[in-house]
Amino acid sequence: MNLESNLHPLPKKENIRFAVIVPIFNTEKYIDECLESLLSQSYKNFTGFLIDDGSTDRSGQIADQYTKKDSRLRVVHKENGGVSSARNVALDLIEEDGSFDYVLCLDSDDIWEPHCLETVKNNLSGKPNEVLFFGIQNFDKSGPLKDTKTMQHPPLHFSREECFDFAFDNSNSAYTSSPAFSLFIGNVVLPCNLIRKMRFNIGFSIGEDQDYKVRALGRCSFLTVISDRLIKYRLRRSSLSHSDQFNSTDLEVFTSWLNLLDELPPSASRVIEGKIADTWWNTLRNSANLGVLSEHWEESCGALQTMKERFRTNVLDSPKYRKRIRIFKLGRVAVKLYFSMRFKTPSSLKRHNYFD
Repeated sequence: MNLESNLHPLPKKENIRFAVIVPIFNTEKYIDECLESLLSQSYKNFTGFLIDDGSTDRSGQIADQYTKKDSRLRVVHKENGGVSSARNVALDLIEEDGSFDYVLCLDSDDIWEPHCLETVKNNLSGKPNEVLFFGIQNFDKSGPLKDTKTMQHPPLHFSREECFDFAFDNSNSAYTSSPAFSLFIGNVVLPCNLIRKMRFNIGFSIGEDQDYKVRALGRCSFLTVISDRLIKYRLRRSSLSHSDQFNSTDLEVFTSWLNLLDELPPSASRVIEGKIADTWWNTLRNSANLGVLSEHWEESCGALQTMKERFRTNVLDSPKYRKRIRIFKLGRVAVKLYFSMRFKTPSSLKRHNYFD
């Protein structure tokens, strides 16, 4: 891909126009708080695309009420198709409009700080094809979660060759200590020109955020990271992004990433191959925990063989993956026993943490 051909002059900071994608599904308890946080932004030049993904509660009606209160909000009601399909509807509308500069995703149960867009605007350098990450504050029904592992830092800047390490290397404490280190899409600011014609993969039941981030960073020229906690990220027992059902297409996440390796800078190979291997292992764990290990064993075997054939680095020779492969080669009984002995974090309190 010729990055130079995709470079476009950006508007002056005071004229930046944001498009905000808000996928909605059965969040009537939270959507008021979410939309109020959007309309309370100190920076006013934005449009919110509210995509009601076939909600069966009052979420869609509440969205309609908000569009009557503020002309910057647009609502679309569609049949249920999942969070990726909802976001794609908004992306179609954004491209059709053609007047927006940057896209952000805000889930309908999360909350922005009032200065979110203002802070983002002030920290964009103005370089073409620049992606920006900002910090996250996790919270639940009891309030903000105590976080002793992350710390504030001055703005960080990464080249295209370096950005994959920050975005995906969860083994590096220098990166994971940033409040902006996350595997979901809600703290990512993307230039519209960068993601033109690029859509979320509706075939993935998990990992769709990570897949989109990989492809977007493959096109970017520059990454800016700020530690300001601009989004309150709600942990709850049900969400658009969580499912307790195993889907055989989950294994296709790593296949998609494999096919991207030739398009990414060589420096990205190690960390992306590590994420592919993590996808394989966590899908294996998921199938074991849900009692469907036997049904998907051959798929797991094939995935391991594919990694051995396609990987360009020696990531599978690291102690972490050598241990996992040894356990796998002992067979289904050993794998099931191994996972049954491991401490399990309740999946009901995890969102977008597929690679943890």
